[in-house]
Amino acid sequence: MKTEDQFLRKLNTDFLKSAFKSIPFAAVVTNADREIIAVNPAFVDIFGFSREEVFGEKTAMLYADKEDFKQTGKTKYNKASDVQEASYELAYRTKDGEDFPAETVGSVVKNDKGDTIGYLGLIKDLRAEAQRGKPATTHRSASFVSKGDESGYLRL
Repeated sequence: MKTEDQFLRKLNTDFLKSAFKSIPFAAVVTNADREIIAVNPAFVDIFGFSREEVFGEKTAMLYADKEDFKQTGKTKYNKASDVQEASYELAYRTKDGEDFPAETVGSVVKNDKGDTIGYLGLIKDLRAEAQRGKPATTHRSASFVSKGDESGYLRL
């Protein structure tokens, strides 16, 4: 017989899996070396790669300009970084070689000890906005607020 804790853990795991699959933006989770360990269905739709094709690959394969990969590594995605900025824009490349504009919200993933164990990126495809002639940036400011425990929220 399962205990209440086991039930709640299973519920949380199932809920989190469903939530991850439901994110309307491409979600990319990497380890601390920026190697892809998980993507959601929106990623597959937007980029055209299957999960199997990207698993274990460096995220450099997704950038239209490899210099952007290096720069984001220096400023955001490195073990010393505490950057939890809201968003940035750059171009990514699909499996078919098409470059497209995107807005990315990235976050450093830390364990309970505060060690960096990976990174999370949510990528919004801006091709539709570009085709409608809208500016890509909404100029909304947002920041990640840590509440001193393992929870946090996005403040707009």
